[in-house]
Amino acid sequence: MNVHGPALAKAHRFEEQTSALARDVVDGLSQHPKRLPPKYFYDAAGSELFEQITLLPEYYPTRTELGILRERGSAIAAFVPNGAALVEFGAGATTKVRLLLNECAFAAYVPVDISGDFLKAQADALRRDFPRL
Repeated sequence: MNVHGPALAKAHRFEEQTSALARDVVDGLSQHPKRLPPKYFYDAAGSELFEQITLLPEYYPTRTELGILRERGSAIAAFVPNGAALVEFGAGATTKVRLLLNECAFAAYVPVDISGDFLKAQADALRRDFPRL
């Protein structure tokens, strides 16, 4: 049994991520105008900052989506079969999905977001609040 396997795999993933970052930086800063992929803005701090942005009066999408879910959540839930799985791309702070989880009996919820650390923290909180998932 190789006890170093997990550590080596983790080191390999880190190396792959570092190489991808280096390629993206060199590529983006070689362009005119210079740019960096926005995926690098969304570590835990960047994700938290984005959540604060969604509360600004100028940022209407989240507020509008929440309004729709508050007004129509029950009607939406009527179309969701029992035991369905919900996959949410751009889950963020899982604020919107909580409204649906109160209405539906999902068998599983799969949040997808670019920031792994932020996503894990949000998923852990959701698991505490909705232990049936």
